[in-house]
Amino acid sequence: MYNSIDYVELDQDAEKFATTLVLGGEEGQQSGDSFWQEQAVSLITAGILYVRENLPKEQHSMEYVYNLLTEPSEKELKNLFANLEEESSARIAFGVVKNATDKTWGGIVSNAAKAMKLWKLKSVRTFSKYSSFQLADIGKRKIALYVVIPLADRTYRALINTFFAQLFQELCAYADTNHNTLNIPVRFLLDEFANIGKMPDFAERLSTVRSYGMEVSIIAQSIGQLMDRYGLFV
Repeated sequence: MYNSIDYVELDQDAEKFATTLVLGGEEGQQSGDSFWQEQAVSLITAGILYVRENLPKEQHSMEYVYNLLTEPSEKELKNLFANLEEESSARIAFGVVKNATDKTWGGIVSNAAKAMKLWKLKSVRTFSKYSSFQLADIGKRKIALYVVIPLADRTYRALINTFFAQLFQELCAYADTNHNTLNIPVRFLLDEFANIGKMPDFAERLSTVRSYGMEVSIIAQSIGQLMDRYGLFV
């Protein structure tokens, strides 16, 4: 069981998660229109922060973010955020998209819903209701974790992508509080790496994780797959 919202503590955590969710589903490095991507990230960020700020703990999951952003009408959703306190992080994040109207608003919601479409599935809603372990535990004690990625089925790519992005995030955050190192070394064997999708800032992260005690082995079918995801840094 893995609930991504458990690892959203700060406003920037919500934005990082939303960015990974939106970009992770894109096929190529240049895929998509940056305007729609940025607006979808802003809307999902606002939704995550709203759920964190206003719903009970047992409803802190992407299922409720998806419902919040896709079920109400444009007017209902805008009124919902407008009625929040001025200092609300959710209201501030929503400010980026609040003035969009008609087709622009519809395009933003459509792109956000596309990024979150996994949470239409009952199996994903059930799997992501809570976390059965803490990601940072992998750097605290010996754990072997297997993530099986279906080769011909991209349905769960967004969930796998955000999982690995948050795993790196949590291990680095723990190391920062533990004399800049993990209790035990962690080795990532990322077979069929291209099927994980694109993780924002992955190249930059690779340059720092080794000092924390993490080793990353990337296995792909071709260099072309990596260039398609991450460009010339490979």
